[in-house]
Amino acid sequence: MHMSQIRKLKMSRPWALAFACMMLAALVLAAAQTASAVVRMPDVSKEMTKASYWSDKQPDADAVLADRSTIDQLNQDGIDADGTMLQPLKDAAERFYTKEEQQRLKGGVEGDLAYFLSVGAEDVEGNALTEEEAAEIAANCPTDGSTPQIASGYAIVTTHTTMRNLPTDRMMGETPGDADDDNLYLSMLRVNEPLLVRAASVDGKFLLCISSCLQVSWVPTEDVAICKDRDEWLEAWDIPEGEELVVTGYKVRTEQSRVTKNTANRLLYMGTVLQRVDKEDARELVGTRSIYNNHVCYLPVRDDDGNYSRELALIAESEKVSEGFLPLTSENISKVAFNALGQMYGWGGMLEADDCSGYVRDVYKCFGLELARNTTWQMNLPVRQYDLEDMDDAHKAAAIAQMPLGTVLFWGGHEMLYLGQEDGKLYVISAVGSVGDLFDGGYGATQVKGVVVNTLDMVRGNRNTWLQTLTKANVPYVPQSDQGTSMYDIAFYEGTATWPDETFVETGSAIEPEVAIPFLEEGADYTVSFKDNVEPGTATVTIAGAGDYSGAVSRTFEILPASIADATVSVKNVTYTGKAQKPKPTVKLGGTTLELKKDYTVSYADNVDAGTATVTVKGTGRFTDSVEKTFKIKKAAQAIKAKNAKKTVKLKKGEKKLAKTKRVSLKRLAGVSAKTAVSYTRINKDGRSRISVNTKTGDVALKAGLKKGAYKVKVKLRAAADDNYKAAKAKTVTLKVVVK
Repeated sequence: MHMSQIRKLKMSRPWALAFACMMLAALVLAAAQTASAVVRMPDVSKEMTKASYWSDKQPDADAVLADRSTIDQLNQDGIDADGTMLQPLKDAAERFYTKEEQQRLKGGVEGDLAYFLSVGAEDVEGNALTEEEAAEIAANCPTDGSTPQIASGYAIVTTHTTMRNLPTDRMMGETPGDADDDNLYLSMLRVNEPLLVRAASVDGKFLLCISSCLQVSWVPTEDVAICKDRDEWLEAWDIPEGEELVVTGYKVRTEQSRVTKNTANRLLYMGTVLQRVDKEDARELVGTRSIYNNHVCYLPVRDDDGNYSRELALIAESEKVSEGFLPLTSENISKVAFNALGQMYGWGGMLEADDCSGYVRDVYKCFGLELARNTTWQMNLPVRQYDLEDMDDAHKAAAIAQMPLGTVLFWGGHEMLYLGQEDGKLYVISAVGSVGDLFDGGYGATQVKGVVVNTLDMVRGNRNTWLQTLTKANVPYVPQSDQGTSMYDIAFYEGTATWPDETFVETGSAIEPEVAIPFLEEGADYTVSFKDNVEPGTATVTIAGAGDYSGAVSRTFEILPASIADATVSVKNVTYTGKAQKPKPTVKLGGTTLELKKDYTVSYADNVDAGTATVTVKGTGRFTDSVEKTFKIKKAAQAIKAKNAKKTVKLKKGEKKLAKTKRVSLKRLAGVSAKTAVSYTRINKDGRSRISVNTKTGDVALKAGLKKGAYKVKVKLRAAADDNYKAAKAKTVTLKVVVK
């Protein structure tokens, strides 16, 4: 709209009124939208969607669970292990596929296409894959042994992209009518990830690459840049420790720019690792911008020929990024995991979104930990593992309840991060495509496609719960060599067992506080026994395994002698009444509340006047000794009582004014009273020269010479504070004096 048009609109009052109404309606609508609630999964409160809610439940939530050297070793162990598909990129040789390998590759592609034909894989318009389309895709695979026309086989991802199992952009949907479900994809790739190129498609639009988590898959050529040699490739991604800039938010984008176009509007996904550049001279610009309140880093760039270079870029200090990998703590795991809450689910990284295993990979990548690509391969990682498959629900729940926040729970095809328990329910967070029917209770699915928090009571389409379905748990930051305590050793459950308080008071009888292990059954799974639990001293409670469980764990508690001198006494403050104050104290010893007269007697001192009083608690019955506690007697409030009054003075016959001074009592006439002395202050001028008020007594002097007439004497009354009373609120009374 041109400024001339705007000026014309401003001149139109009807338009202005309509515009005002429109804006008001928009504000009302915005307020209504703000007030609407976020819908959460069953049994999930708003508080439970905060990272701190779960990390606060962890002992030593800020303790480092794995240091840099441990993480590096875990990464190497994962590469060395069978069945993880993690690739030793640093050690891999640069080479391209031979003719025979290319032909085998095409055979694999044709096998995938045969499957997609059999299921009628749909494109975005809902059209089923045809034989002609399948043949065209297969023909895009090289078979003649030709090598890619590129400078080297070393590549760097420059744009957030995906790896796919076919050299095509054609969607392979297996859910009819759902264009957001595409089985073409295998895994997402973050900016600055390294790749090894093995072949190129016939049309040149795709490169067959090895990534850190997949052997070979197709990647769009336009999304990667080719390095001139291995040294340049390593410099791009093998960043010295401490120089990393790690994206810990779910998605971060660089700012728009018409000058630094190569680095503008770049999507940086959770777990993206860039090289930080420390600059101190703020006069040096990045493009047209200063570096104030920004992280400076290198971003990989693809030139017109597809070759690699890197350019400086800025990421705002307000974005969720970390200088160096985050310390691997329970608190940080929870923070990073919840950075994605509510974000979209995307199979294989499609639509710039994560699937379940990709989400878990991204969370742990923020700490430098490299996990395998899918659930099956992650279950093969050589880390601390728990086999849940043959356990019933109660025993499985009991075991999971002992596991730390961030434990990865699995069944074939889905995984999640364990958060903790609340009110007998176990909670997890995951990127999930669908769950069982949440509304009608029947078989079938409720579409979710997002990162959500839910309990393990959640059902699947077959009506089995998630808890029933779980088969395995991994603690990904603990090496396999450290398996810890067995799930069938009762010591495994020590952390969540309900143990007694540290101290109890002698009762003369056996003290047996409640002891339990959540989800397990006393008698069937464990027994509880006590020792030395009658007389004062150290008592012992032991939980011993039963049934399938073995081992035992013990805790001690103290039985205190019945000396009331160690009791905790609390007594409420009171207000002055003029009488002796005797508030009843609360007396506790070792967590037990004692009874007045049965266990102790009380006496008081200095308990009448305002100030500090003392109550002495003296043991009786089983208790001896005594203990004192002070309490406050607060000053009492007071109010001045008074009313307006009238006094008529009659002159003698023939007199026109008073012949001599006459005194009247305002205190008596107005009924003035208060808890402390009252002062009287005249506040008006009517007859002031012949009428005065005594400030202390309130006596009103009607002086000789006061003429006939009616006079109003307004007096402000004040009652000052003393040792026992607060000052009263001032009160004004009027004495009407009539001389006739």
